[in-house]
This record gives sequence, C-alpha cells and structure tokens, in this order.
Amino acid sequence: REYCANYNNIAAMENRCKQNEAVWEKMLLIIKSSAPDINATSLTFFLVMPIQRIARYPLHLQTILKHTDPQHPAYSTLEETAQATVEINCRINEYKRFREVADKYRKTESLTMKDRMSRLNGHSIAKKTLRLQQLLKHETGIKVKVKDEEFDALEEHFNLMEKGIVDLHDNMKTY
Repeated sequence: REYCANYNNIAAMENRCKQNEAVWEKMLLIIKSSAPDINATSLTFFLVMPIQRIARYPLHLQTILKHTDPQHPAYSTLEETAQATVEINCRINEYKRFREVADKYRKTESLTMKDRMSRLNGHSIAKKTLRLQQLLKHETGIKVKVKDEEFDALEEHFNLMEKGIVDLHDNMKTY
C-alpha cells in the first residue's frame, strides 16, 4: 500500500525533474548506468516492476495449484497462498482506485476559474443541470428522496475523515 502511494509521488517528482534539463540528464545517466543491458528511460520503469510482479503471482500460483495433486501435503498451503495473493491484489487495486479518485478531486480543487470554465462541455452541463433538477425536486417534495442508510453512514464517516484530515493539515502547517 505504502509502495503504491509513494509510486505516484516518485512519478510526480520525476516529471518535475524532466522540467530541468540538466537535472534530467544526470538522472538519465544514473538510470542507464544502473542497468546498461536494459533500455530504461525513466525511474518509473524500474518502480513499476514490483507492482507488475505482484499482479502475476496469483496467476503463477493458480497454475502450480492446477498441476499439483490435491493429496500433496503442500496443496492446502498453496491454495491458501493463492487466495491470499488474490486478496492482496484486490486491496492494491482498491487502494489505487481510491488514490485516483482522491487525486482527481485534489486536482479539481486547485484549478482556477478559467480552467474550470474551459472544462465545461455539453455533457457536463447536462449532467449538472440534471443533478440540480433532482435536488430541487427532492427539496420541494415533488419527488420522494430515497434513503440509503448504508450510503448515508459512509458519507458521514467520509465527512468526519475529511474534517480530520483538514484539521491535521492545518495543525501541521502551524507546527
């Protein structure tokens, strides 16, 4: 999890380094000298390898399991390991989706009004209009609002977490 989170940070750092040609040239020399037989042109080339390997483990273990006799003493351990790798991959994918959504909203918060206006198109205007129309219908009582208690609980939890993170961020600034 931590590796996936830092992978995005490293990719962003690498992009910043590319802006400074002298720094990028030095970095490229180090990357190429560390693995001369591989034609790597970026740091992320190496950093993505462990993530790609983790994704292949369930496939390899399933293949081994398929060719292992169910009576073999290691069969149950192999089965548990295969299941564990599937669960790990699911958690990694879930975390990556969470990060992508968080990054998307963080990016939109930092946009200027001009940038936000340039992102408007027919589809986004229609979508926002429909949302406003639904909100007005619910607020005026024309349409009954469907209650989703699980969603409401999750939304409340999210809002509490968001407030806690904002408070922590503010506290860190003052510290």
